[in-house]
Amino acid sequence: MIFQSIALMLFLTNINYNKYIAKIITFFGPLTFGIYLIHVNNIIKEIYMKNILNDYSSHLALNTLIKIILTKAFKIFVVCSLIDYLRNILFKICQIRRICILIEKLIILIFG
Repeated sequence: MIFQSIALMLFLTNINYNKYIAKIITFFGPLTFGIYLIHVNNIIKEIYMKNILNDYSSHLALNTLIKIILTKAFKIFVVCSLIDYLRNILFKICQIRRICILIEKLIILIFG
């Protein structure tokens, strides 16, 4: 597993891509952790994910099932990325980063 991780990292660092792909990666990169945190939330898992395929017949063809799953996954990704993007904008407006840095400096000053 460690060798696979190293090989994948080396492979990805050697890929040359244009500036448009770089913009897409730099936009979605920070959002992916937020997307993960949102969709593994217990409320989301229990209410939405548990019943995600209940509206469909249990005798679906494989290609139809794959299309449904990919469509649902894409919808979840878009909604979660939108939520995290709005959170990111709110944090910038409220200057949460600056407040965290100030609190960190204050704690270091007190306990330092």
